Amino acid sequence: MDLRIFEDNNQLSTYTAEFIISYVKQKPNSVIVVPSGDSPKLTFQKIVELSDSSIFDEATIIGLD
Repeated sequence: MDLRIFEDNNQLSTYTAEFIISYVKQKPNSVIVVPSGDSPKLTFQKIVELSDSSIFDEATIIGLD
């Protein structure tokens, strides 16, 4: 188990976005399940800022509600 502590939501969201981007680049046909609500909103914004959306062309994204 890898435990990480972040100073704030911005730092957490940046790390998480970079992790997701890196993972999808390594495994383009990834299946990603994303939660709804306000909690992950900044992570999604960071993904848009930090990546080219074409890396998700082969990925399957499922939204939880």
